[in-house]
Amino acid sequence: MTLDYDLIIFYIKVFFSCVAVLTLGLTLIRPAPVKKSNSIQRTARQSKLPSVEEIENMNQVIPHQKNQKKRADEIIKLARKNPQLTANQVSQWLRDKG
Repeated sequence: MTLDYDLIIFYIKVFFSCVAVLTLGLTLIRPAPVKKSNSIQRTARQSKLPSVEEIENMNQVIPHQKNQKKRADEIIKLARKNPQLTANQVSQWLRDKG
């Protein structure tokens, strides 16, 4: 029994088609592991959420900010007492005050 060349070529095409379909199917089911680069790890470290201690430290007032906080409180009080004042008038009043 002799096989003609067309039948041999058909079997070869079927074989490689099956290999291609199986490879694609396995790739879709379980993709190859991707190596993480340093830039991805660095970005992940930078985007981590702060701890409770870090948040508490953020809420503490640093000594040189106390004056700024007092000044901001004065501006808010003055603006509430006199809503018609402009920002320039408020800053002039604070300069005159001290």
